[in-house]
Amino acid sequence: MASDKPSQEDRNGTEEQKRSKLAKEDVKIDCTIQRAMHLPHLPWEILHLIFLRTVAPGWLIMPDRRYLSAWNVNTRAKLHLINVCRDWYEAGIELLYEEIAINSIGQLCALASTLRTHSSLADKVASLHLSFYIHDTTVYRRIYDSLPSLCPNLVKLGFSEFFSCPGMPPYLPSLHSLTHLELHSCSFVLFAGSIDIVAANLVSLSVYGHNSDTNDREDETTVEVQFPRLQVLRCRLDTDGLTFITERCKFPALKTFLGEPPSIFDMYNYTGNIFRHILIFIQHHGQRLTTLFLYYFAYDVKLQENAPFMAKVLAELVHLRHLIIPPFFDILVPQVLWLDCYFVWQQTRHAQILPLLSADERKNLFPNLQRFRCIDPGPLELPLIYVLLPPTLEDECHFSFPGIDIKCDARSMTGMSTAIREVKDDEEDLDFSSGSASECESYEPPPDSEESDWSDESEWASASFENSAQEAEVSNDSKRETESFEGSKPRETESSNDTKRETESLEGSKPRETESSEELEWKADEEQCLKLWRKARFAS
Repeated sequence: MASDKPSQEDRNGTEEQKRSKLAKEDVKIDCTIQRAMHLPHLPWEILHLIFLRTVAPGWLIMPDRRYLSAWNVNTRAKLHLINVCRDWYEAGIELLYEEIAINSIGQLCALASTLRTHSSLADKVASLHLSFYIHDTTVYRRIYDSLPSLCPNLVKLGFSEFFSCPGMPPYLPSLHSLTHLELHSCSFVLFAGSIDIVAANLVSLSVYGHNSDTNDREDETTVEVQFPRLQVLRCRLDTDGLTFITERCKFPALKTFLGEPPSIFDMYNYTGNIFRHILIFIQHHGQRLTTLFLYYFAYDVKLQENAPFMAKVLAELVHLRHLIIPPFFDILVPQVLWLDCYFVWQQTRHAQILPLLSADERKNLFPNLQRFRCIDPGPLELPLIYVLLPPTLEDECHFSFPGIDIKCDARSMTGMSTAIREVKDDEEDLDFSSGSASECESYEPPPDSEESDWSDESEWASASFENSAQEAEVSNDSKRETESFEGSKPRETESSNDTKRETESLEGSKPRETESSEELEWKADEEQCLKLWRKARFAS
């Protein structure tokens, strides 16, 4: 009978194979360690250039508080870079603090505390975007008044549609470095008295406002504002706001104008012929316009009536070279060299009446036309399409970042956020990043001393801005983060998840820890804050 026990030669061969396998693995590990050891010792300038091409630029995407939004995916990519080692931190920390989006009063407190402690980080802040409601303006103003000294190099300041503006902050006179200003859902008419202080240095202005309520502030409507250096104006205003900027504002250097009618969600807040007011503004301030971006308001029933007036206004723009309009406009503009047709909705691509898609029709309407393109930005919101896709583009461009994929050539452009498609309905609202937010919201500063606002670090109960405002998002769910960070990989099926869980249990993986009482309390506070936010949102 043959013995079932392995022979001595078999045992020796098996052991030799094991040693050989372990030796190969050790070699692989050593190579990996050597590569990892060499990477951090690259010169700072080279590392910084690599990081610049790894993360998407801030002007390409809009701040979005959703966890899987392109903005948050891009922020987490920056965090992954700076957490590798000290050298990578020094090379990439500027990318993290260069553009900051604040979604709660707690994050604002944490940011102020961090910048006050680390002056080197304060010099790196160039863009600040605020998006949250203010119920008690006392704490807000005390922090807000200190931001000029904390952000001496601030270039861009933005107020989102969620921001409750009690009035233009009093510190604006000291922001001499401010060149870009964005006002969302704020009355530009009411801001005119304060914006005059920074208007002299503004190069770009974006205004998205609701009804101006000029009856409550009639004194502000008489203010005249001069914008001597403004070159780019993007606005979405009602008839009162358009009338104000037409009659009370001066734009002698304006070269690019983006006139956006209200969306379907704001149509009930607007009355009158919006498109005609936009054309009147262009007629008054468009003498130097070289780029014009006209959006079509689908609910403007008087669009056909405005066609002759639009042709007259565009004919007077002698310097106009780049025109961006929907494909169903039928106008004669001989001075235009570059024409881009912007598809308002996907169905227009298959519509029957699209005169500008015909080569013969374009030749008749634009006899000097050098290039024509169809622009379809896709789900990725591009604030300034003409910057990403200039009219002189010759070759194909491909922008690929974690969670973002953009391709464009001389004929078309498509933008895709690979993370936004995974957003669930229950994740589209506010993202309160840490428990310190509730502490800062409930904090009442001492009434006596103004200097004491920043004297006691413990009263603000906030760690660094990285931990409370951004890094906390990374620790929410590592598995979901990995899926959103890789972007292009599809979500795993339930069967594969079950298989992974079984494998982990067989390998002796640790069981998932139960949620602590602090986490449960934080979730309850978040749900309560969401309810209050939705109630205030619909009430407004």
